Amino acid sequence: MKKVIFDISPLGSFQFSCETYMMYYREKYGQDIFFYTRKNGKYVKVEDLEELRHLKSRVMVSVDLGSEVDFIAHDLDARVKPLTEELEDDELLINIVERLGDKASWKNSKMRVVELQEC
Repeated sequence: MKKVIFDISPLGSFQFSCETYMMYYREKYGQDIFFYTRKNGKYVKVEDLEELRHLKSRVMVSVDLGSEVDFIAHDLDARVKPLTEELEDDELLINIVERLGDKASWKNSKMRVVELQEC
């Protein structure tokens, strides 16, 4: 049996990569998610996988808000729920971390979540 070892940032947010989130939400719920980053005072949708890997900041939502928006409310119901420690034994998440290896962690975060531990 395996479990995912979580590492958290000082703000308590888990630092899985965009690719991990995309795969998890697509495989678990059949749902696409969308990524936005701040540029020139606006939120701009990012779709390119290579660009997603290098984002410094991101907002993840379950609805397509268009290519550019002025504001994304923090309490918006459409925001993607974080993958938390409650999922450490989740077989799908374990499988995704195994498939992605180092790519399971958000590259521009100093925190890593790719460790799997045998139980």
